[in-house]
Amino acid sequence: VPRAQIYALGAAGLAAIVVHALFFKELVFVSYDPETALVQGVGVFRYELLLNLATAVVISVATRAVGALPVFAFTVIPAAAALMLTEKLRLRSHSRWCSASSPPPWATTPAGLSSFPPAHRWWWWLPSFWYPA
Repeated sequence: VPRAQIYALGAAGLAAIVVHALFFKELVFVSYDPETALVQGVGVFRYELLLNLATAVVISVATRAVGALPVFAFTVIPAAAALMLTEKLRLRSHSRWCSASSPPPWATTPAGLSSFPPAHRWWWWLPSFWYPA
């Protein structure tokens, strides 16, 4: 690998880090909830474009420097690992919250059902809907 490509990769990576550091709050807001960001007056298209351009520049420079296979692997493996981790968390959460063998936390308290969440706090039964039937 020529030194010029390594320097170009370092410069592209540093530029992407600077962009993410400068616009971290806006990028997370636009990525997480674009509708609310639009209502709040944040330029959704502008920040999505900035995020996609930063990603595209780093991927294109890295592909020339190290090859397509490692770049593809470093792009896909973290997302796949996160998906596998959340699947394991869902299974644990499902077995803990929804199985008959382990009671919910409020049933194990000394007060019993008196610690049952109020009607407006419906979050306690939401995990049972995360799983396909």
